[in-house]
Amino acid sequence: MIDAALLRLIGVGVLVVAILAGYAAWTKHERDIGAAGERAKWVAAQAAQAAADKQASDALAEQATLLRKARDAEKDRINSQLADALGMLRNRPDRIVSVAAAASCAGATGRELSGPDAEFLVRIAAEGDRLRAEVAELRAWVDAVTGGHK
Repeated sequence: MIDAALLRLIGVGVLVVAILAGYAAWTKHERDIGAAGERAKWVAAQAAQAAADKQASDALAEQATLLRKARDAEKDRINSQLADALGMLRNRPDRIVSVAAAASCAGATGRELSGPDAEFLVRIAAEGDRLRAEVAELRAWVDAVTGGHK
């Protein structure tokens, strides 16, 4: 038969194994809690960064919309001036065809400028103004995106 000392030794061994198993389970649980805490911190940091990025993106989009509206208003103003100028040019005479009549043209004041020529120049000036407005919008957008840094 098994004597009492051996039974005690087996009992102590089982108790030690049980204690070690409990300790291992407890440390694994603590590691899991720590990992979950770190994961929660990381997820919260990522969510905060995503919210900040979205806010910055929304601000840039809003600024781009405001710049586009300002450019459109400037283009409307330019087109209105163009229509007014073209209306005033309707009373100008056509081009001088004869060489003798062209020689009598007194100077470069623009008073003698024919209707088609004046219309051409007014349209070119309006196109230049439109391009200037677009360049101004693009510069403002670049300044907004880069924070004014070049």
